[in-house]
Amino acid sequence: MISLTGGSFRLFRIAGIQVYLHWSWLLIAYLEVVNRVNNYQSAVWNWIEYLALFGIVLLHEFGHALACRQVGGQANRIMLWPLGGVAFVQPPARPGALLWSIAAGPLVNVVLVPVTITAVVIASVAHLGDQSPDLVHFLNSIAIINLGLLIFNMLPVYPLDGGQILQALLWFVIGRARSLMVSGIIGLAVAVGVIVLAVVHLQDTWLAIVALFVAWQAWRGFRIGVALQGMQPTLDLMTAGLSALRSRNYDEAAALFTRVIDAGGEAGFMSNALTNRGLAEARRGNWQTALDDYREALRLQPKLVSAHNNLAWLLATCPIDAIRNGQEAVEHANWACQATGWSNLGCIGTLAAACAEAGDFDQAVRLQQRAVADSAYRQKFDEATVMKRLRLYERGLPYRQSVDES
Repeated sequence: MISLTGGSFRLFRIAGIQVYLHWSWLLIAYLEVVNRVNNYQSAVWNWIEYLALFGIVLLHEFGHALACRQVGGQANRIMLWPLGGVAFVQPPARPGALLWSIAAGPLVNVVLVPVTITAVVIASVAHLGDQSPDLVHFLNSIAIINLGLLIFNMLPVYPLDGGQILQALLWFVIGRARSLMVSGIIGLAVAVGVIVLAVVHLQDTWLAIVALFVAWQAWRGFRIGVALQGMQPTLDLMTAGLSALRSRNYDEAAALFTRVIDAGGEAGFMSNALTNRGLAEARRGNWQTALDDYREALRLQPKLVSAHNNLAWLLATCPIDAIRNGQEAVEHANWACQATGWSNLGCIGTLAAACAEAGDFDQAVRLQQRAVADSAYRQKFDEATVMKRLRLYERGLPYRQSVDES
């Protein structure tokens, strides 16, 4: 996994998405510009072209991130580095959600194709080449770069966008694990072929490096698929438990997650199963059991956002006085908000409830107002309920949940 902080620095935040830039991106930019200085009459245009490339890549990654959020996933960070950009997206574990989250990136380039080509046509019709040849050359270069990025990204080679789209489509037919295995093998085979071509015939070191990275990621995808295949019975139980949870069949959900927990295994599965069972138990009114499950989940996986958020909600709104702890609720809810880049309104609503329990009603009102301003939040959590919470905070009263509430 690529480190988000090692060797990188923050650029800016848009819509709760933090953009990072790896230091090597600047080095490659300098080398690229210096080596291509003769493409323009003025060297300034080399820098303008590279900044335009930066913008295209950034728009592409925001396409991924915003689409992931649209289907209920998490996407709060983008890294720009020499091999392009990476939007760290976590769509829900559904093939359709993955498909849209990945396809939205190339769709940005598809939209830019007529825009960039129209600019080239207008420049040609206006005979701008006579007055500003550098501008015309820039417009042509950007059109070619955008089209080239689109074609490259759509190659059905995992982990390129085309390869991940292929994996999502295969997921519909052969399941998640096998789709990863198949797309990983395809990506690995193609990448190895490109490495041989680059080294033996083209003597292109940069192409070989890119292909080597693709091969590594494809192999990693294959290994993840193999691991998932071995855990398929556990995945089936988790899926059935989540379905029961959504159907409000909390007895069945708790039993299914208990089977996952009793079977033991990898900490990630265990912590998620504990968090989900805790939610089912809380909705059945088994508050202490839910509290114990959330704490055990965080012991196994200290950075699990859902466990922090659910624990904070329980500590803030439980009707049992002995369980509530406003200050601890604020700490967990604040952690969840920071971890999601303050973009998850459910976490913000939890923090509002925690602040109210801790006695900070002004902050609770501000946070709840921020959450209810979003129509999707009001629809997801029931408009009457979230507005009721806001009115309570405005009156200086905390919120108390009842059975069958999240």
